Amino acid sequence: MNVLLVIPYQKIEPYLLPNLGLGYLASALRKQSHHVDYLDCQKKNIGPKEWETFLRSHSYNVIGIQLYSYTHRTVLEMLQIAKRTIPDIVTVVGGPHPNAIPKETLEDNSEIDYAIHGEGENAFPELLSCLDSTVNKEKLSSVPNLAWRNKDNQVKVNHRGFIKDLDSIRPAWDLMDPRSYPRLSHGLINRGYPIAPIFSSRGCPYSCTFCSASANMGPKIRMRSTSNIVDEIKFLTEEFGVKEIHFEDDNFTFHKNFAKEVCQLIIDSNLRISWACPNGVRLDSLDTELLKLMERSGCYSFALGIESASDRVLKLMKKGDSNKIMREKIRLIAETTKIRMTGFIIVGFPGETEDDIKKTEKMVLEEPLHRVATGIFLPLPGTAICKDLIKQGKFPEKYDWNKLSPYDEDVYTDGSLTKKQIFSAKNKIQLKFYLRPRILWGILFEIHSLEQVKIALKMLLFWLGLARMKNKE
Repeated sequence: MNVLLVIPYQKIEPYLLPNLGLGYLASALRKQSHHVDYLDCQKKNIGPKEWETFLRSHSYNVIGIQLYSYTHRTVLEMLQIAKRTIPDIVTVVGGPHPNAIPKETLEDNSEIDYAIHGEGENAFPELLSCLDSTVNKEKLSSVPNLAWRNKDNQVKVNHRGFIKDLDSIRPAWDLMDPRSYPRLSHGLINRGYPIAPIFSSRGCPYSCTFCSASANMGPKIRMRSTSNIVDEIKFLTEEFGVKEIHFEDDNFTFHKNFAKEVCQLIIDSNLRISWACPNGVRLDSLDTELLKLMERSGCYSFALGIESASDRVLKLMKKGDSNKIMREKIRLIAETTKIRMTGFIIVGFPGETEDDIKKTEKMVLEEPLHRVATGIFLPLPGTAICKDLIKQGKFPEKYDWNKLSPYDEDVYTDGSLTKKQIFSAKNKIQLKFYLRPRILWGILFEIHSLEQVKIALKMLLFWLGLARMKNKE
């Protein structure tokens, strides 16, 4: 079959990187002799008109598209255009939203034919085998991680399966050449270019109530072999000239010995790369030996899941950390290495008060962090807190998921704080943190080219635009 894998168009995130999820799917489909195209609408600056024009100039049997909750409306618009342009097209969605609520995803959206919840490397090829006219479509019930409609139009959700041997899969890098992407990464400034994201593991065993990582990839961490990881890095440096790697794991340092072995292999292989962990590492997993080895192997930046400096709120989040431990680890990093630290903060968690937020603000201003990314609480589908809020009648089961965006004025609140207080607190932390000489000089020190100046200005304008958003009561 002719398959198109798509990253939908949107005007929210300014970051652009090759999409690992679709890259892995493309590789799995190619093994079954399907022809696969990869289209990044963000990178190509494709909107509704360009999308329709693109479809009219190609012939596809199947479209697979990535669906986040906040891209819900955009994805449905794209699938409506696809159905109108190619009436026989089969539409498949995957990603965090259908991972969390596969049944509702199909029940509420006739434009979607199938949804994959969880890993798709086995599910997608099996689905296409079932769609072949020579195969009985009743076999759909045996496809793992698939949500589908039976002959009575009832939605069925199949059992979940997980790939045990992560060494057996690798993205189709030729479809998403890192050199074709601009120098826009998760961080404000990066050291090397081209940049390539990779996963060294999947899954998360922690039970943070606000996070959907466990729902997406399972509660058990599955790791690639360290040699397989470093082999992929070698491949990327040799074939595409990659000079920076971003480990996109939910927690790269969960198993210290594993992380140490990866770092040592990078050193022993003489791979002169820079690397970062933009998705974050848990502070309680770090020690002096690991930190020094990470820096020696090229690590220059990682994010830290701080979330809040209030122990009361951390308990509500089931974070498992304390304010004291977090402060100790942040200072350890600063005393041991020159690794740049970004603190992840959540504002507006249910039950949080203004006093709690003041504690967080005080902490990020006192500790030697280099950047702060302050986000507004989102009741993400599939998370423990979202389920609890629904049970308590504080969040509707049927929701306009397009509003579930960190950049939407219609921010959720349980009543502990007003929407205006939440937005004001977020903007206040960001501005007070960044409008300090130490932080500004630190960012300027990292800029080494005109291109990076342009990127920094673009990011600054992006965040200032968010800070000027009207706050609704």
